[in-house]
Amino acid sequence: MDEWKKRKLALVIDNFEDVLDPDRTIADPGLRSAYRVLTRNLTDGSRLVVTCRYVPLDTPNPESTPHVRVWAVPELKPFELRKFLRRDEKVEDRLRTGDISEPLIQRLHRVFGGTPGFLVLVRSWLGTGDLSDWEDEIPDDTPLEEARRRYCEDLMLPRLYELLPEAGRALVSRLAVSELPLPADGLAQLADGADPATIDSAVEYGLAQRFTEPGRPALFAVPGLIRNWLAGEDRLPSAKRRGVDAVLARFWKASYEEDREAELRVAVDVELLTCRTHAARAGLRDVLRWATIRLSNGLNARAEWKAARALLEDIPEGERDGAIWHSLASIDLREGSYPAAREKLATSLGIKQAIGDKAGEAATWHQLASIDLREGSYPAAREKFATSLGIKQAIGDKAGEAATWHQLGIIAWKTNHKSEAPKFVVVSLLLFQTVESFNKDQVGKNLSGMCSELGFSEEQFEEMLQTVVASYQQDRGASLLAAAFPPEG
Repeated sequence: MDEWKKRKLALVIDNFEDVLDPDRTIADPGLRSAYRVLTRNLTDGSRLVVTCRYVPLDTPNPESTPHVRVWAVPELKPFELRKFLRRDEKVEDRLRTGDISEPLIQRLHRVFGGTPGFLVLVRSWLGTGDLSDWEDEIPDDTPLEEARRRYCEDLMLPRLYELLPEAGRALVSRLAVSELPLPADGLAQLADGADPATIDSAVEYGLAQRFTEPGRPALFAVPGLIRNWLAGEDRLPSAKRRGVDAVLARFWKASYEEDREAELRVAVDVELLTCRTHAARAGLRDVLRWATIRLSNGLNARAEWKAARALLEDIPEGERDGAIWHSLASIDLREGSYPAAREKLATSLGIKQAIGDKAGEAATWHQLASIDLREGSYPAAREKFATSLGIKQAIGDKAGEAATWHQLGIIAWKTNHKSEAPKFVVVSLLLFQTVESFNKDQVGKNLSGMCSELGFSEEQFEEMLQTVVASYQQDRGASLLAAAFPPEG
């Protein structure tokens, strides 16, 4: 031992669970004695690294033995799995040709988890296996599934599960349904009135993992490779599993609404996708639509319109609400399909008017006006923008009102009412400044360009500014509109 310390050697013992009895004791007395000596005396720069699915009972308490550290090692994440798979040339070729799709990688991660040793088998199969019937789901009769079953049997999974108290078994089976690690409050929602601390028994036997970071709440998850077994019909009937999915869908929806991404160590897109997945399984169509809209908004922001459209069109037409029709119309607009966009916006408008969604109605009138503007139908555009403006003023949507005033200024500029156009843009700029919008910079540039072309002096600009402010305070800009666009006849 002294020589080992002196030379600062490292000993790695992998898969230590193979030498443990179901009660987490080391089966061989000699090895048990050696383990005790090593873990209590190996210091001064030498290292003993033990990988095991659960902490052996003979391990010293880290709280009383400072040189001992116990870490829960997370599984590979989906993007890490992708990198791992690509290291095989055959898999890389099949990824490039599309034989292996991104949805398939996501399904592999859900079914087989991210246990590195097992994923060598997954990668080998992907390089040469027949994937023709894997488009929608991974078949139960593949060599991978058989290998996974053997893996679970080798872990003595049924025996370990029976060692848990009844509440612990129920909770770890519910946790196995979760697509992402959960904090304690999420775990409590799954506990169905039981003490969520019963998950500790599952952690002790490696059926669940606890991940801790300084200053952040602990997260709990089930290793991916055993999730299907733990959440199987014999342990969690399908009706109860749907109930768990419903709880999880609502949990991740609330997490998004409360901006908990940093606390829970999850990206927004992953959070929304997880919410959507659980909602689909639970049959919560309203939550499914909610998550779909927000996922598509993120894709639109990155100009991934094809992916956004596919996501939205996955919702059957009869279930689409006004927001989904509006989003699909927005994609049509970006692709230049004005007739298709107009048709979808009309559908969206009807739905929003029927349910009294004033904010949504105003946004749709704005989009319809934008189509008219792009097509050069200025009178029609002006009328629709005015309708949108009235609703936004009524509901106090200052950012939306600012955007509409700016568009009305563009129309005035394009229809030979140039002297009135800067007044509308001034209103837009002043409103954007009250809501701290990034749009104020572009609006300010447009205003500067208009005034420059009109040859405004500094005094003329100040006079216009005072006139606009007084008019807006008096009648919310109605007299400005009447002066620029007097009623016909």
